[in-house]
Amino acid sequence: MFDLDSEVAAWSAQVAQRCDHEEDIAELEDHLRSAFERLSAEGMPAERAFELAVRRMGDVAEINAEYEKNRSLLSRLHGSLLSWGRQPTRGHSGQRENSLAIVFASLIIAASILLSSADISGSAAAGYLLIVVVPLWLVSRRLAGRR
Repeated sequence: MFDLDSEVAAWSAQVAQRCDHEEDIAELEDHLRSAFERLSAEGMPAERAFELAVRRMGDVAEINAEYEKNRSLLSRLHGSLLSWGRQPTRGHSGQRENSLAIVFASLIIAASILLSSADISGSAAAGYLLIVVVPLWLVSRRLAGRR
């Protein structure tokens, strides 16, 4: 027997693997349910109506690409970091953590070099460096907590 709620939950789980914004997922679920209701009201069997509604929504990768067009650069970077942290690690268990540490250290060093060549005071340079270090530290803690 067809269960709409479980089918929508399974579809949402697939979307959530590519889209990290809960409000986007909720909006997409609403669109899916609306399309399903329209097709069911036309007399289409429930299973067929759901399949057609999903097909009309499009591929999960296409949906995510559309949302990415409207996101800011910072939001896209954040989403990329989160999806990278969610990928299963292969080989050594600390490989992902080491890779993240190298990326973050590189960004901090690059920011330090840029700030050292800039014509600003030492306290301003320290402030700018904190603007880089603190978000990276927060992201690394969030990624480390997803194990």
